[in-house]
Amino acid sequence: MVAAARDGDHDALAELYRIHVVMVISYFRACQVADAEDLTADTFLGMLRSLPRFSGTQDEFRSWLMTIAHRRLVDYLRRGANNQLFLSDQEPLDGRSAYHDHPLLLDKRLVVGLRNLSPAQREVVALRFVADLSLHETAAITGRPLTAVKSLQKRGVASLRRAVPDLRLEGRAPSTGISENLAAP
Repeated sequence: MVAAARDGDHDALAELYRIHVVMVISYFRACQVADAEDLTADTFLGMLRSLPRFSGTQDEFRSWLMTIAHRRLVDYLRRGANNQLFLSDQEPLDGRSAYHDHPLLLDKRLVVGLRNLSPAQREVVALRFVADLSLHETAAITGRPLTAVKSLQKRGVASLRRAVPDLRLEGRAPSTGISENLAAP
């Protein structure tokens, strides 16, 4: 599919977008970005511009796309953009976005828990559990040593568990085989 999209197949491009858009917008929202939809659009424009030079597997594509997303986030923060929360405790999600189905976005307890994390912890937790990237991919994308990523993840997850005591971690953690996904029951 990636090769077909690189060759200009519009159906393949649409499918890549469909598969990855929720992951990208969820990453920005988990990082508490107010302009998540704009940064998502900018990420996919960057992908379109660079796609002819990309070669790799579907998993490598996901990691590459999240690298683009991370760079957009860093640029956004450097510009001093308003880094306010994307969602208040009382604000309903209905009608807010076409991407509101993601479980991380629906549980307001997680929104509150993410608010208590440091920006670096939010970023690592979002890349690991929203984008489902490995520790190594997360370290490469953020430019942090692997040990720092592990530490940020451990502290971030511990803080989330304190904020949301009944948080259930299930799903896939690529680098460890441990079942983890920040979904509350």
